[in-house]
Amino acid sequence: MNNYITLILLFLLAPTVTRGAYDPYRLKMSGYCREDINFILDGESDKEQSTRKSQLDYDHSLHASGYGAEEIRYILEGGPDKERALRKRELDLAVQYRLIGKDAEEARRLSAVIAAQTRSAIAKAEHRQAKQRMQSAFIPTYATPVPIPAFKFGARVYGPLISEEAIRRGMDPLLCIAVTQNESGYNARAVSPKGARGLMQLMPETAAILGVKNAFDPRQNVQGGISYLAEQLKTFGRVDLALAAYNAGPESVRKYRGLPPYVETIMYVQKVMKTYSDLKAASNMMAKR
Repeated sequence: MNNYITLILLFLLAPTVTRGAYDPYRLKMSGYCREDINFILDGESDKEQSTRKSQLDYDHSLHASGYGAEEIRYILEGGPDKERALRKRELDLAVQYRLIGKDAEEARRLSAVIAAQTRSAIAKAEHRQAKQRMQSAFIPTYATPVPIPAFKFGARVYGPLISEEAIRRGMDPLLCIAVTQNESGYNARAVSPKGARGLMQLMPETAAILGVKNAFDPRQNVQGGISYLAEQLKTFGRVDLALAAYNAGPESVRKYRGLPPYVETIMYVQKVMKTYSDLKAASNMMAKR
């Protein structure tokens, strides 16, 4: 008898175990038709099944609210939730215009104009917020030369070249000098055990992407290295994360959503930031003289 009960339980639970997040029997009892159930269970993961069920629930709620098939298709084609909500609001406005005596064509036109204005306002607000976030991050723009302390002979030799390229890219020359100092010690012929080359230690693959044909040519190397560093700073918005991406690659920073837990990278970021801080302090002293 116990075995018989166990078999029944296994039979009832089998759909849940084998089909993922949802049991087709329970879905049917909840009012979903066979087509809807198949659509939900065709999701390859629990998350996709949940997403598909949410889509159907939204579709059904629109039906229940009195929207026609064409209107529902227009709303669902909006994609992201924000755009779908805006399209739904647009249709509701058209109905309101009809209620105050506008014909269908005029009501639709007026609602579309207001929706377009709303989209424009949202886009401007998002752009303004993104700009404010970028401004709050430490991404200074330099248009004039910065006093460069000659801590090493290499800084005097390559400082003007690094400063020129950094200013051209809107970067802090002292940050670029700090990177160069820690990467190669201003050795234009340096080659790391991993194969990185030149002043700013470009890997051959990175150099090729950046259009650097000769990584041992100081100007080409500096142009490529600063361009790559500027790209990381623009992407991650923070100096420490840009340095981590320069050292370990941007994918590592994305993967860990911050500084990668690599001892080499952590030490590298700390050393460059310390050199950068020392250079800024010395530069400020020089500027006050």
